[in-house]
Amino acid sequence: MTELPPPNPFPAPSASDRVEVSAGRRIAHPVALFGVAAGGGVLAAGAVGGGVGWIVAAITNADCAPHDGWCSLGGLIVGLLAGAVAAVVAYVVTGVVVITRCRPSGSRAAHVAAHLAAPVVVPSVVGLLLSLV
Repeated sequence: MTELPPPNPFPAPSASDRVEVSAGRRIAHPVALFGVAAGGGVLAAGAVGGGVGWIVAAITNADCAPHDGWCSLGGLIVGLLAGAVAAVVAYVVTGVVVITRCRPSGSRAAHVAAHLAAPVVVPSVVGLLLSLV
């Protein structure tokens, strides 16, 4: 009688554990889609918001005297606010575009709502948890 080989200690992952991208470039796993949308949104927000903020601050500070600290502070604040607004817009647009392209039309609302709520909910929950420690 032949002896059976020992069982594989590292079994192949099941089909539900895999993140699959179909031919239509749709991400099937909802958590992976959220991660891709949030990651792309953060990258776009950093690039766009940083660039816009820096340019607006430089333009605003162009009229400042060399030793006028208040004028430079005003340019910094205006640049920071303009960059923040541009970053929020870039985050939202990037996430919604990724979700729209990767999900079928009947199941986008929950992903879009989670994407829009994440910048407020995640820091709030982390702050709450850190305050309890």
